[in-house]
Amino acid sequence: MLVVIRHGSGLSSELGVVGGHRGCRGLSQKGRLEALAQAAKLKAMGVKLEILGQSMILRSQETAEIIAPYISAKLIAPSCGICELHPGPYDGQPVGSLPESVDPYSNPDVPYLPGAERVSDLNKRVKSYLSNLADYAVEHGVGIVTHLGVIRSIAEMTVGVDPDEIVRMTSPASAWIFGSSKLKGEGPRFQLLGASR
Repeated sequence: MLVVIRHGSGLSSELGVVGGHRGCRGLSQKGRLEALAQAAKLKAMGVKLEILGQSMILRSQETAEIIAPYISAKLIAPSCGICELHPGPYDGQPVGSLPESVDPYSNPDVPYLPGAERVSDLNKRVKSYLSNLADYAVEHGVGIVTHLGVIRSIAEMTVGVDPDEIVRMTSPASAWIFGSSKLKGEGPRFQLLGASR
């Protein structure tokens, strides 16, 4: 089982700042409450995970620290493998100062902002990270606290779901529960088992 949790609402969003590695200001008070509520929901569902991964971005780490004790999970080292799209030189800048961006999913090989990461590169790093966890997740409960772009990447690796619909349904601190359906010779593939929103 793989439980994928979106971080709670971030303070950088409230402040109107691009919240990448440098710009993230951690969780807002609202985000802390969202994470606590999700932790309680997962515990009530009987979810227990052996390990809980987290991205390098502070709001992910703070969400993971809140949720881990509720689901008996050991936190593992933060990894950039499950960070959001890297905003490049715009990290930490006021959102109002950004140049006009493009839809990153209209052409995954084109950066959504000049100097930013491409969706195709995000998908490669997510796939690599999950490939290392896929076999472990079959026998043990594994979770990650991550970002909307990563959740979309995982949805693209999931049988029979519409990634755009998953994105629309993913609120801060919501969780998706996946089972592995890896086919021989392919990268990780998943089945959607449920959600806690």
